[in-house]
Amino acid sequence: NVPEDKVIAATETGAVVAFSHTVGRGGMVVLGTPAGWGAQDEIGVNIFRQAVQYAARKTGAPLEQMNTVSIRRGDWLAAYVMEETETFTGCYVDIFDPAFPLLRNPAYAAGTAALLKEVRIDDTGPQLLFATHRLVYAEPRSDEMALLMEGPAEALAAVRVTSPAGKNRIAKADARDADGNIIPVINKYDPDSQSSLVQFPSHPRGVAVRLYWSPKSR
Repeated sequence: NVPEDKVIAATETGAVVAFSHTVGRGGMVVLGTPAGWGAQDEIGVNIFRQAVQYAARKTGAPLEQMNTVSIRRGDWLAAYVMEETETFTGCYVDIFDPAFPLLRNPAYAAGTAALLKEVRIDDTGPQLLFATHRLVYAEPRSDEMALLMEGPAEALAAVRVTSPAGKNRIAKADARDADGNIIPVINKYDPDSQSSLVQFPSHPRGVAVRLYWSPKSR
């Protein structure tokens, strides 16, 4: 049995899951939970947090609590927001959203996970920001873009592209497979970000896509 004054955290049924233990002149915090629990379950996270807060109080050590758990690799940011809404400064494509929107300074509520690709916008010409499948090449020009993508047969491929300066929505989109067959294309323009989501069925041998932009409406 654990003395009541040593209990740090317990379940609703009274089972002790974290307690302090004296060791020589110091002490230790004992967690009776699997090591991975603190990363998989909200209850486990709270128990781990209580244990750390207890240790900080007992030792007088400074404790800085972060609102997010995040990791960056190049342009990629994976984050989990814990207690308060968090804003990420910059321009990002939201990978968890099936529309792959282009967002500026996106904000995420507590309890939200996010996978973001940071992008830097170049207004001098069309720009490919994100592709769901293997991009063989992308060749932007002043008012058009040619690209080739490979992927599983019939899987829905998508790219997020910006509009070039002085242009608006995509006026025409043409896609063909390796045999020259016409592939249906869906493109959706977002006026807020001045970018388009272009979707089409992919193919292991590649789908060649050409996009043409229209002049910006006045």
